[in-house]
Amino acid sequence: MRVRKTDIVASTKRSPGIFFDMYEGWAQSDRVNSVNVASLQGWADGLRSLVEVVGADYIPPKASPGAPVSLIKFMAIKMGG
Repeated sequence: MRVRKTDIVASTKRSPGIFFDMYEGWAQSDRVNSVNVASLQGWADGLRSLVEVVGADYIPPKASPGAPVSLIKFMAIKMGG
């Protein structure tokens, strides 16, 4: 089954947990050194804290025309293939 980009972006709107799960998964890889493990775990914890503060239903304001996409949106699109 191939995941479409729109499915990934839609799922992040419903469940931002996809990103903390992704960071924690990377941190558990044997190919990641101890410094990056700490960074990835910190990113996961930071995103969890952010979701607790702003809420899972947060919808960011629309970007101005021509503005680059956010890092999180970029990653969601790239994860989709």
